[in-house]
Amino acid sequence: MIAKKRTALVELQKQIREKKIHKKYMVAVSGLWKDKQKTVNLNLVKTSNSEGQKVTLLIVK
Repeated sequence: MIAKKRTALVELQKQIREKKIHKKYMVAVSGLWKDKQKTVNLNLVKTSNSEGQKVTLLIVK
C-alpha cells in the first residue's frame, strides 16, 4: 500500500480494519507461467532491508 501523505495511509488502514476494502498482492515470478492468472498461497514475512525500509517477502519452501 502506498500513500503520499500520512493522513491518507491512516485512512486506508482504517478502511482495511473495518473490512471496507481488502488487500491483494501482486507477485513477480521467474520462469514460464502457463496461466494468465493464478492464485499463490504462500506465507508472507515482514522484515526490514539493509536500508531500514519495511518489506514483505514470500517464503517458498
